[in-house]
Amino acid sequence: MKINQMSIEGGYHKYEEVTFMRGFSITTIVLYHLINTFIKNLPEKIYQAAEFGSTGVHVFFFCSGLGLYLSYLNKKTNFREFIKKRAMHIYLPYALAVLLYFFIPVVRYNGNRIGALCSHLFLYKMFIPYYECSLSEHFWFISTLIQFYLLFIPLCKLKEKYGDRVFALLSLGISLIWWIAMAVTGLHYERVLGSCFLQFLWEFCLGMIIAHRLKKCTTIEISNLYLLAVAVIGIGVFGFLGIKGGWANSFNDIPGLFGYGALVLLVYQIKPLRRIGTWLGKISYEWYLLHVLVFLITFSFLQGWSAAVTGLVLSIGVAFVYHEAIVAFRKKQLDKVEISKLS
Repeated sequence: MKINQMSIEGGYHKYEEVTFMRGFSITTIVLYHLINTFIKNLPEKIYQAAEFGSTGVHVFFFCSGLGLYLSYLNKKTNFREFIKKRAMHIYLPYALAVLLYFFIPVVRYNGNRIGALCSHLFLYKMFIPYYECSLSEHFWFISTLIQFYLLFIPLCKLKEKYGDRVFALLSLGISLIWWIAMAVTGLHYERVLGSCFLQFLWEFCLGMIIAHRLKKCTTIEISNLYLLAVAVIGIGVFGFLGIKGGWANSFNDIPGLFGYGALVLLVYQIKPLRRIGTWLGKISYEWYLLHVLVFLITFSFLQGWSAAVTGLVLSIGVAFVYHEAIVAFRKKQLDKVEISKLS
């Protein structure tokens, strides 16, 4: 790879760059939640800067589309098998995490606690504003992710039928119509609608398109100067729209994704940070599920920066242990399936 440009070689099933993007994204998301929810009396500009960390969710949706479509191209599957696999990889860790949030007393929910639990376990919270952010606000992300899983196979068929160009324009057009509808009606503040898959459809589908290009062994080369320009402009526009607030928030996803994504790719080229980010990327989902719970427990015993640092370190450790336990369980279940097939 040349010093002044980044090169991503196609033809692989998995990419370290994608794992790093997940690791970087989850780090900024966790820091955003830590600063904005748990650390008090900081200068207002720090809280405003921390808002940018939440943009990592856009990279998560992009990476989800990319990773899922790479797997699909490697081994095409039907809807039933796809959902079954997603249930083991996504729903199981999520359901167990929800039970932890439900039973541990530090998690306070001043409503129908049993109803909230059921809304998570049976996945209908995405339709009911009262429950969408119950037990922990960051669980909205899971609702959107599951919506994409339900639509993934139909999206694959649509892409195969009409090609990348039409697929890209169609997904962007649908998201654009949704953004305008949210801005005009003012319903973007309603979490169930603001986090609907239509809001993020274009970036999930963009991930699928990039995956197809990489699968065809196309090497993607990007100038670092170009990445820097996209990062500066994208982050600048995102910040401007964020400061303006209101309806403008409905339209900040494009500059947010491209500005944040370009920054991630620049940071990826710093080898020490690449190793850390790639490792964190492997436990990113488990870290996302459990970090708020760890912070709640930590801040119930400690205060200030000691609680922040302790909670951050503990959340990584807990995520790693949880990840290893889930992997071991999945392996055990797969071994049982193989044994049953042999018998």
